[in-house]
Amino acid sequence: MDYRYVTALHDYDGPRLTTSQRLVICVLAAMSQKRGFAWPTVATLSLITGLASSSVRSVTAELEGLGLLEKRRQRRGRAGNLYRLTGVFDDGGGDLEDLPL
Repeated sequence: MDYRYVTALHDYDGPRLTTSQRLVICVLAAMSQKRGFAWPTVATLSLITGLASSSVRSVTAELEGLGLLEKRRQRRGRAGNLYRLTGVFDDGGGDLEDLPL
């Protein structure tokens, strides 16, 4: 895991995050590559976090609403969504729209 995400989460001063939101952010941070992109399936996030798939979907939607996460559905038969940590986590690593999927 890139510890800049841990620092950013510690320094976050927006609305209080739930334990589930923090957990999903930490898992995505651990799975993300240098530019902040990760592409786990909902089932993988559910397995790792111990949350139900419906909860994972709700939490990622909440994080999107808070501006902390971008999510884009992958195409061409690839499983999982493409996620990018944004907001306080954003280091200018790129935009989901810039990626060829």
